[in-house]
Amino acid sequence: MGKKILVIEDDLLCLQMFKSMLSNAGYLVEIAENGKIGLDKIRKFKPDLILLDIIMPILDGFDVLRNLEPDEEGNLTPVIVLTSLDQPVEEEKARILGAKDFIKKSDVHLADIINMVKKYIK
Repeated sequence: MGKKILVIEDDLLCLQMFKSMLSNAGYLVEIAENGKIGLDKIRKFKPDLILLDIIMPILDGFDVLRNLEPDEEGNLTPVIVLTSLDQPVEEEKARILGAKDFIKKSDVHLADIINMVKKYIK
């Protein structure tokens, strides 16, 4: 069985693109279109990695990071933030809240995302 990835993103085009790309790379992918749905899916799907947008309705990505719960071993699921925000203060805030990496959507190619995913889940 492949590793599980949850993509939390409110842009439906990006959401489907990430899902397709990651599924084609052999991952089991679930999607959520806002932070509230994302937190529910984290508890049910138990992903090995989360790709997380910051600017979303209902609960934003920072709220999702604040509400992540450790697994039975006390580990947090690795989170890679994918966002259009480009201010260093947002990246710093995401890292303080537990994000492993921060990618600006405008600066990344799809292959870069796959490589980053492979860096955090084997």
